[in-house]
Amino acid sequence: MNTNDILYDNLKTALSSFGKYLLYGNGAAAFSLLVTVSSSESIALPFGLPEAQRNMAGLFALAVYFIAGCGAAITLPRAQRIIDKMRESPELLEAAVTYPSIPTTRIPAPRFIAALTPPVLIIITVLLEGASFDSVYFIVGLMVLISPYVTLAIELRHALGDNQSDGYGD
Repeated sequence: MNTNDILYDNLKTALSSFGKYLLYGNGAAAFSLLVTVSSSESIALPFGLPEAQRNMAGLFALAVYFIAGCGAAITLPRAQRIIDKMRESPELLEAAVTYPSIPTTRIPAPRFIAALTPPVLIIITVLLEGASFDSVYFIVGLMVLISPYVTLAIELRHALGDNQSDGYGD
């Protein structure tokens, strides 16, 4: 197995991991919103976990949301480093960025939507819970919660590999 094969396999793994983290973050944010609007005091947790009280289910969703965002924010620069190593071979790079994933999508809208949907859902959840924004600690905590996804949105303003839109879609 040569170096290019290893780089390509590592890039596929990094992009796949990124996609999973982003999916878990979106799912956890949506679950958190569903927990908030639910009138039930006991909520069935995903992944076959037992039922939990409403506030514990919300805490579980918030933890998964944050950890998934951090995982995605760590994985994306790793994929970028792999792509930077592939720049020595333009043909390999061009082939590698055809791997179907959010970071390699040429059109920016899907990248921004995927990265910003989780924090928007969390902010909506917080507003529905009736939280007051009069505490500095609360605002700082909320900023910490949304920071991995805002970082992703900033990083995703360009497709990985500088793969720009050709005007015909992705």
